[in-house]
Amino acid sequence: MASMNPKPCLWHDLLVPELGKVENISSNILAHYNYHFMTQIYTVEIHHQGEVHTIEVPEDKQILRAAGAAGIYLPVSCNAGVCTTCAAQILEGEVDQGEGMGVSPELQAQGYALLCVAYPRSNLKIATEKEDEVYELQFGQHQR
Repeated sequence: MASMNPKPCLWHDLLVPELGKVENISSNILAHYNYHFMTQIYTVEIHHQGEVHTIEVPEDKQILRAAGAAGIYLPVSCNAGVCTTCAAQILEGEVDQGEGMGVSPELQAQGYALLCVAYPRSNLKIATEKEDEVYELQFGQHQR
């Protein structure tokens, strides 16, 4: 007889017991799994406070949220793409941060992103804690 101990899902915190027959699994759970089979998952390497963390991030999840779910707590304030607290530099790869307006298009072209509104579009390497750098590049010339 199969063990009834829950097995962790690879994509979320959902626990599903071994049931033996596919017919016993609800359509909701199957839909959950099918959705994640169709979602592109990217590898994101995060350089944060002298450590390197590697996580898997679905294309439909903000990098900041995925990092938090993995136990990597990055700087955040507004969580809406307006301030620059979660600013990072994209060292390799591409993100979509269309929801944010806290980083100018010029700085985005230089590889800066706000992780609270950044979705991966490829595998990534990112460096965190770029708030001061982004602020200086974006607003510093106006304060001299």
